[in-house]
Amino acid sequence: ARSLEVKRQEAMEKLRPFQQKDAQVKVLPGILTDVILHYSTEIKADLIVMGSKGAHGLKEVIAGSELQQVARRALIPVLSMKCDRVDFKPASILLVHDFSDQQTSDFRLLKAMRQAFSAKIHLLQFLNEGEWHEKAKWEGRMRAYAEQNQLGTGVPHLYRELDVETGVEHFIQEQDFDLICIGTHGRSAWSRMFRSRPTER
Repeated sequence: ARSLEVKRQEAMEKLRPFQQKDAQVKVLPGILTDVILHYSTEIKADLIVMGSKGAHGLKEVIAGSELQQVARRALIPVLSMKCDRVDFKPASILLVHDFSDQQTSDFRLLKAMRQAFSAKIHLLQFLNEGEWHEKAKWEGRMRAYAEQNQLGTGVPHLYRELDVETGVEHFIQEQDFDLICIGTHGRSAWSRMFRSRPTER
C-alpha cells in the first residue's frame, strides 16, 4: 500500500494549478465528511463548495452521498456544482422551502448571489391534495415570506407531490433553473426528502 505521504504529495501536485491562482491549498487525512466539517469550522468559512462531476440528476447528486451528509451537519450553506460549470452565472434561482414556517431565515448567501447576478428568485412549495384548494393563500404566504426575507419579488410555484425528492426532480424538468436552494431546518423539503434514509439517523 502506498504511504500516506506519497498520496499527500500526489494530491498536492494535482492542486498545484490552484496555488498559482492565490488559493490556499490543504490536503488533510481522515474521513472526508468529518474533515470538511472540521476544517470549515476551523477557518470560519462562509460556504462549502463540493463538486459533483459525473453525477446526473438531483437524486444522483445528493442521495446517499457525502454531499448529503455534509449538508445535514454543516452550520453554513453547502453548494454542489458540476465541475465543468466554469461559466456559472445563475439568472434564475429556485428556493425549495416549507413556507408554512414564516420565521426569518439567514439568506445572506442567496441574497448576495441574487444581487451579484441580478438573478430572479423562484419559490417552490409542495402541497398535498387537502391543501391544493388553498393555492391563493399559499401564494400570498410565499410572496410575504420573500418580502420578509428581502428576496425581492419571489415567483411562487405550487406543486402536488407527496414525495419531495421526486417532486423536485419533476419540477426542474418542466422549468429551467440555474441554481436550486433547499432549506435544511424544521419541516423543510430537505428534512422530508431524506426522512427514511440511514444518514438521517
